[in-house]
Amino acid sequence: MKKIALLLAVMLVTLVSCHSGPLSDIRIGKTYGVFAADEILFQTAPSPDAKTFYLDKAQSFYVEDYACRDGMSTPGCFFEMSMAMEDPKMFEVIYFKVNFEFGGEGYINGKYFYPELADYIISEETAEHMGTTPSGYAKKARDIHAKIEKKVKKLYELADETLRQFEELRLNTIVEHPSPEDEKELVRNHEVWIGMDYAQLTLSQYEPEKIERSETAEGKLETWHYAEGLFYLKNGILVRTETVTDPKAPKQTKKEIMDGRIRKQLKIEETIRSALGLDE
Repeated sequence: MKKIALLLAVMLVTLVSCHSGPLSDIRIGKTYGVFAADEILFQTAPSPDAKTFYLDKAQSFYVEDYACRDGMSTPGCFFEMSMAMEDPKMFEVIYFKVNFEFGGEGYINGKYFYPELADYIISEETAEHMGTTPSGYAKKARDIHAKIEKKVKKLYELADETLRQFEELRLNTIVEHPSPEDEKELVRNHEVWIGMDYAQLTLSQYEPEKIERSETAEGKLETWHYAEGLFYLKNGILVRTETVTDPKAPKQTKKEIMDGRIRKQLKIEETIRSALGLDE
């Protein structure tokens, strides 16, 4: 196998040293369509240390030329590529200079034309087989992406309206609760104190993830479980609190915690994922 690879390398060096031959002809002068813009990483120069960027939308690109990584000689470059049958990472030694459909240029690493080609890029041949062109296929991807973005925007607008209505209902319910004004203000601000009743705690902290109930000679006991802590009630009155700290969890403000709770309670993200067909 190694002898065959070496012979192939010698043939490649002879054929591609003047930008001709079967390997370079496969890509140079061809147009490809990128239909997953956030998956293909382009670079400003043929080097792994060069600045990188993604396309802002699906589009086609024209392959103008090739360049070996960091100034590597063409013979050395293609010799390493000939070893790709044993190590696919060898494809990374070559870059292709490309011109984008909507202007600008960059370099794309050779790896995208081998194991990952079918996942994110469409060739002229594949596009033709599908009755289109790389540019046409990329346009179709842009149109689909635009429709999805429009749908996502609408879904989040509906979610925001649902949250607004829920908050309005919460505030109105607080006003109607038979408690002193100072306590109502505390509930509005999501505060907690020993002695608050079941309704105040619900309006202040929203529904818990789980409630454990038991009965003793002293009365009905409940433990309300939240990600950030536990609340203990006896006969519907808060008697003790306990903070639960996760050192690995990112620190959140009270507003972030409350926003997360209500979104989870109303199943906002779950509803959006379901509407987009993203459920597992």
